[in-house]
Amino acid sequence: MPAYVHGSRNDVPVGTVLTPRPDYLADWGGSFVYQTLEEHRPPDCLPHERSVFMVSAENEDDIVHAGGPRSGWKLTLDPLDRVETHNLVWLDAIFEHCCGAEEEDAALVAELARRYWRGVPHDTLPDTWEYVTTAAEVVRSVEYDVDGPCRRP
Repeated sequence: MPAYVHGSRNDVPVGTVLTPRPDYLADWGGSFVYQTLEEHRPPDCLPHERSVFMVSAENEDDIVHAGGPRSGWKLTLDPLDRVETHNLVWLDAIFEHCCGAEEEDAALVAELARRYWRGVPHDTLPDTWEYVTTAAEVVRSVEYDVDGPCRRP
């Protein structure tokens, strides 16, 4: 099983079970990105508000790209439920298309969202993987600080 990490602003004791943030919708529910993804979420995929977000320990700098803090605590997690894989490169593509285009192409946005939810690799850009589960146990906690810009496709 791959190792997963999660960025936190707070130190969390080993053995703690992380569950979805109760304030997720208050923070993200009104955002364009959340609304677009949720509109196109396949029924078998976990809604973001019911998810614990993780990245691969092999690519821990992706914590920032996945929305985590630039400094804080890197929590190594043991997922307690199934893990879904999403590709953040498609999220970037949705944002760039919708914010940079004069006219939104609904079919293209739907396809980009589908690729995000299904974890489809990109043909030319480096992929950035996000993993979600409903609960995960903290098995290690170490302080971290990201130096320099985060890795972006």
